[in-house]
Amino acid sequence: MTNANPTPSANYTALVAYIISVVPEIMELKMGCRVKGCHGYHVLREKYTQTKDDLYETLDGRFLMQIREIIGRPITLQDVLIAAFVGKIDLGIKVTNKTTVRLMHVTATMMSTKTGWLLSNPLSGQDKDTIDWLKSLFPIAK
Repeated sequence: MTNANPTPSANYTALVAYIISVVPEIMELKMGCRVKGCHGYHVLREKYTQTKDDLYETLDGRFLMQIREIIGRPITLQDVLIAAFVGKIDLGIKVTNKTTVRLMHVTATMMSTKTGWLLSNPLSGQDKDTIDWLKSLFPIAK
């Protein structure tokens, strides 16, 4: 499998919007959340509550008092599985015991393209075939 294209596809953008709507925690201002501040993009480490304003420490050691845009934390396989569970989407996954998970349904497309989740990567690091397959499973407008 190859890494995702750096330019998000329409399927990727739609999938992200859907997953965030089901798992809003992705956009919470807490550790790991990506934000845009006055001086560029940062990843939050900690939030300090002051009497008047909140102060955010970033992983690069800066302190932000103003956040211009919340980008959110990376979407993980866990988020996709939660969205599938909430949406009652059958991914064909069966947990047979504490250490074994089996895919019960494998489509011809998945077999021919070796589509699957690269476990060490968030959604943004998955290949186009995986994104397209996931989008086809969720009730997302075309």
